[in-house]
Amino acid sequence: MGMKDFYIEKMDWRFEKLSGLYWPMLHKIGKFTYAGRKCRQEIRNDNIVLTLMTYKRGQYLKRTIESLLDKNPNILSRLRIILLVQGPNDAPTESVIDEFKSIFDKILRPGINLGTGGGFTYLMKHSLDTECSFVLNLEDDWLSNEGFEKYLDEILKFLKKDEDVGFIRLRSIEEKISPINLISKKEIKHDIVTANIRKGNYHFSFNPIIIKTSVIPFLLPAQNEVTCEKKYELLGLQGAQLMAKCFIHVGNKRAEGWKR
Repeated sequence: MGMKDFYIEKMDWRFEKLSGLYWPMLHKIGKFTYAGRKCRQEIRNDNIVLTLMTYKRGQYLKRTIESLLDKNPNILSRLRIILLVQGPNDAPTESVIDEFKSIFDKILRPGINLGTGGGFTYLMKHSLDTECSFVLNLEDDWLSNEGFEKYLDEILKFLKKDEDVGFIRLRSIEEKISPINLISKKEIKHDIVTANIRKGNYHFSFNPIIIKTSVIPFLLPAQNEVTCEKKYELLGLQGAQLMAKCFIHVGNKRAEGWKR
């Protein structure tokens, strides 16, 4: 089933200039207006950019990078990596960056703590500049438990074919997540659509996902994860889950000074 046309009551997409770019924003205008096809674009390539955000957690960043490369030994031939270093420089983080500097295509240093939402917005803006069709988004506390590169062709083929899905989750299926869509409050129901992918009414999540870049402008700016979840729900798109054990969450404590 392809993505259906839909209408948003008393809403319209307008474009506002933010950080030097024009982003689609929802505005109340007192009428029904067609918005369904604005995030549907032809996917022209299989290029992927991995966006990685860190803030004063060098020990987590090192483990995340090491496990990524260990479990996915050929992954650097399939994607480029953009690292966002939030806040002022700290020695543990700089040591890790120096150790792995050859793997990064770009290192972003805004010099301030943008938080989760601001950091996501900043990274996604730069990911759009790469002209890649897909973004794999991670934070510094997601360890690779199983390699995802062996599933990559299946994932990209599925995302290119299914216009009804904007992202796929890569979090281990063994980790407990909410059985309820956090925005619609409906039970999450899914169907198995390929050998290793199930599709359903999943709410959007920052981590860890592969998202179509055509969807990204409609989620920005991101004040936080919840605002992105709400914007994604308005698009009428579904989500998907890779039925594997790729990434596990290990960060149970934020660095001092972190803001959401």
